[in-house]
Amino acid sequence: MGVINYLWPCLTVFFSVLITRQKVSLWLYPALMIAFLGVIWTVGGKQGVSWHHLVANIHSNPLSYILAFSGAVIWAIYCNLTRMSAQGKNGITWFFIATAITLWVGFALSDAPALSGSWSEAVYVLVAGAAMGGGYGLWNLGILKGNLVFLATLSYFIPILSTFLSAILLSTELTLSFWQGVAMVTLGSLASWWLTRAPTTSNKTSSTAKSH
Repeated sequence: MGVINYLWPCLTVFFSVLITRQKVSLWLYPALMIAFLGVIWTVGGKQGVSWHHLVANIHSNPLSYILAFSGAVIWAIYCNLTRMSAQGKNGITWFFIATAITLWVGFALSDAPALSGSWSEAVYVLVAGAAMGGGYGLWNLGILKGNLVFLATLSYFIPILSTFLSAILLSTELTLSFWQGVAMVTLGSLASWWLTRAPTTSNKTSSTAKSH
């Protein structure tokens, strides 16, 4: 499921190039593939990713995987369309309010048992909520005011950071496959950024001079 979910940075860059009709080198697509394979290499761990097992899982529960893939596509489209149509306005606060209201209404209408818990669990919920809200809020600021393609390529490091923090918290050893994945993600991300970066003023001037 994680492999399909982490398609969204690649799709974000792809849709950005497609929507803006930006002329890029064909080397961009191998660079994106290297970064994505690095993610797979990292997520798979020492055991690696079994493609046979993945295909079997998709056949056993296709709806879950279709929804995961749809989520990756929708998020990539959202990032691009928000940057184009938001006109610098950040609507993430209203999105979270609407989401919270929808979830509470759904909970109230369901047969779920009443909520119960301790103060320590409430602290964890607040910390998790602050992390998610802050993360999405900062991401929206980034796509509105920053370089979307650069942000998307940097997002390949999310599973790497997750694996790294999990290894620290669980006191487990980081395997060779982890560092190989880090190298692949770093190489692919840097290459993607380099191939999609905007030309500098000096480059534009030199290109104009050559044309004359």
